[in-house]
Amino acid sequence: KEKEKMLIMFGVRPVVVSVGAITFILLACTLCPDSIDNWLLTRPASPETSSGQPRQWGPHKDEECSVEGAASDEYKLHVEDEVLADLKERLVRWRAPGAPMEHDDGWSYGINSNFMAKLVDEWRDDYDWGKYEAQLNTVGLSETVVDGLIIRMHHIQRGSGKKAILLLHGWPGSIWEFNKFIPLMQNQTTLDEYGIVCPSLPGYGFSGAPNIEGYNTVAMAGTMKRLMEKLGYESYVVQGGDWGSMVAQSMAYLDPSPLIGLHLNFFPCTFSPGHFLREEFQIRFWDDEGSRERARKSRDIAAILSQIGYLHQQATKPETTGHALSDSPAGMCAWISEKFQSWSDPSLPLGDKFNTQDILTNCMIYWATNSITSSMRLYKEQFHSDEAMAVYNLRVTLPVALSLFPHEIFPPADAQIRTRFRNIVLFQKHETGGHFAALENPDLLLGDLVEFIKRVQ
Repeated sequence: KEKEKMLIMFGVRPVVVSVGAITFILLACTLCPDSIDNWLLTRPASPETSSGQPRQWGPHKDEECSVEGAASDEYKLHVEDEVLADLKERLVRWRAPGAPMEHDDGWSYGINSNFMAKLVDEWRDDYDWGKYEAQLNTVGLSETVVDGLIIRMHHIQRGSGKKAILLLHGWPGSIWEFNKFIPLMQNQTTLDEYGIVCPSLPGYGFSGAPNIEGYNTVAMAGTMKRLMEKLGYESYVVQGGDWGSMVAQSMAYLDPSPLIGLHLNFFPCTFSPGHFLREEFQIRFWDDEGSRERARKSRDIAAILSQIGYLHQQATKPETTGHALSDSPAGMCAWISEKFQSWSDPSLPLGDKFNTQDILTNCMIYWATNSITSSMRLYKEQFHSDEAMAVYNLRVTLPVALSLFPHEIFPPADAQIRTRFRNIVLFQKHETGGHFAALENPDLLLGDLVEFIKRVQ
């Protein structure tokens, strides 16, 4: 009898307890997964106490406009001849890395040396900045001040002036990403009632940079919200990729009331403890093979680590890298251009996917404005902010359109997408393209945006 008691105490009872605990967990995950997430995941502060609330992030006054009562001033872009001459001298003195590798034309060690040499030669000898400066001015540029920051943007007023589409780029992009996209938008009759607002993000390109710490994507979302209010728009769609997507989702967190919906072409999803079992079941038995492949890639830690060295550097010591890149146009060009190769179809040469003049114009915007360092600071601010990171845990209930391109970085499985986005109006899976959709596949991205607006309006 004593042996039987011991067996029961140390054998059967733990099994019963374990079975009971597992049953409880399974039932909880089945019946109330959102409650489990709310309990276990960090939640952001309330919008009323958020870093996205009005704050002077820069030295300027919000009422600074040359015309009294105007929301913005016309801005004419012009890079001084001294800046261009200095750039040319630096490119002439460019020194390629020593001890070149004896390997093929691959990119496994970073940017390909042969490609880089040709790109520097093109920038020095066959690139005319004046041509692209004129194109930027032709689209129309304006400037205003919001939250103490000078915001420069493409602003095209159309229709009643009450509705708009806000286009947000990311890193290492710029408003040049939308150079082909905006003219295509203007030719779409479905969008005739929508103004177009395409700002350089604060700290990127032509806009001013925050001069105090803490300016993360939630703070930037507040600036974008107040920009749209200042321009007089009552409702709008936000289109974003990369950081632009994160800012768009943060705008939904701060104040969803003016938002018609979000159109995103970058939408990584965080781990959900409450939905994990349900997601795993759906991935295995419900989702298509493409979704299962994305799930497998998301668990390949070695592959992920091989692609995020830049992220770790910029999220920890952006000023260190910034000193090197701000002094060397070739170094900055290599740091940026390699991402255009890595974040698109790796089987194709970079020159087959993007016009090298577009890549150089994007680099030129960073160089002429000396903004590469301030752009990288956003990584530091983002990954050291509990609020900004916690926004990723929120469920998005606004209408959304999702454009998935096959060579996007960190693409989630369909089941993970359904967990995060609760009102998917359009989910389009494309067969070509990558991270820089507006530049690489503007027709496909615009088609999704137009279809989304047709459905939500």
